[in-house]
Amino acid sequence: MLVVRHPAERILSAYLNKFLNPKSRSWRLNNKNSLRIFKYFNESESITFHQFITYLAKSSLENLPLDEHWTPMSELCSFSVVDYNIIVPLNKLEDTLTEMSAQFGIPEAITNKILVQTSKTDSIKLVKDYFGDLDSQLKYAFYKKFEDDHTFLGYEPYL
Repeated sequence: MLVVRHPAERILSAYLNKFLNPKSRSWRLNNKNSLRIFKYFNESESITFHQFITYLAKSSLENLPLDEHWTPMSELCSFSVVDYNIIVPLNKLEDTLTEMSAQFGIPEAITNKILVQTSKTDSIKLVKDYFGDLDSQLKYAFYKKFEDDHTFLGYEPYL
């Protein structure tokens, strides 16, 4: 089973968690991939969402390395090679786990533990807020970078 989320939601979550969360300060100042982004923009400790998306959009053209948190799922999970028999969007995880629990006799304690680890936020509103501040050219460049994810997983772009 592969649990996925909309590419824009996933990337925004990575940005918020790795670059804005104070608990991640040590990670971002010591992780080689985040340090490359800082260096790319001549920044020392922080980058804007616009800079982050710019880096992602340029990564293919300039052969810039990506961290697994912001690498397209199509590259991480080899959709064209691996035949995933169950692909579940994160927003449908609770329903899917409930069905699987009943069908396969999975104890409720296990499914509850999984659900507790997936936070529920109004990600659509956050995506619209953050991506709404980007110009259409940068939004399109982001879409092209994650086009295979959109296509294979059946997500519409937030353009």
